[in-house]
Amino acid sequence: MAGSELEALAGDLPAAERELREAMDLAAGMGAAHYVALYQVRLSRVLNERGRHDDAAALLDEAAELYGATPWWKSNEARVLAAPARGELDQAVVLADEAVAQEGGSDDITAVAQTLVDVSEVFRTVGDRARAEAVLAEAIALNEEKGNVVAAQRARERLASLD
Repeated sequence: MAGSELEALAGDLPAAERELREAMDLAAGMGAAHYVALYQVRLSRVLNERGRHDDAAALLDEAAELYGATPWWKSNEARVLAAPARGELDQAVVLADEAVAQEGGSDDITAVAQTLVDVSEVFRTVGDRARAEAVLAEAIALNEEKGNVVAAQRARERLASLD
């Protein structure tokens, strides 16, 4: 999983996908269903970033029993629902809001920032620029606090692309 995070930070999403698929295979071979589901949720984020929302949806469906109540699952499911092929915008916003609310007070700064970036895509898709800007500004601040300059810069680029 760490390798996939590094590849994603480097901007190599296909390599991040390969790393996560390998981790899923290893976890499945050990009978570690909890880790398989965790990696499925992580992989869904990579696939959403690549615009492969149907593939992300399939993984999220498989991981729903173990992770469906988590903010990471909800933020990625919200992206799937907001994708043009689905267009379930109202439900996407509900899940995005739930994910943000659940992350409130979390001490995992990196996870919170990633969730905020994910939900910014939902808000952008539904045309709520103000909310997209607000969550991206918060993601930038959290990434800067953590010292994650690459993720902070990517969030700034997303913010600039809202114009």
